[in-house]
Amino acid sequence: GKLYARGATDDKGQMLTHVLALEAYLKTGNKLDCQVKFLIEGQEESGSEVLSETLPSIVDQLKCDVIVISDSSQYAKGQPAITYG
Repeated sequence: GKLYARGATDDKGQMLTHVLALEAYLKTGNKLDCQVKFLIEGQEESGSEVLSETLPSIVDQLKCDVIVISDSSQYAKGQPAITYG
């Protein structure tokens, strides 16, 4: 019942939190009122070259109203953010 992961607090944990939260919500029997898309890439520490190359070809698939990012701080006036550490 335990999950061990190298670097679990740097991206992997945050990503899994979103996936498991959605899973838990769906297990309650509730339906989603929206479509949810996950874009997960693992090259963040080395420049995300594949993501940079791939994004132009999938831009239409990624259209959305909200983006949630779990590995950055965002201190921008007028932009909602929850920052903790």
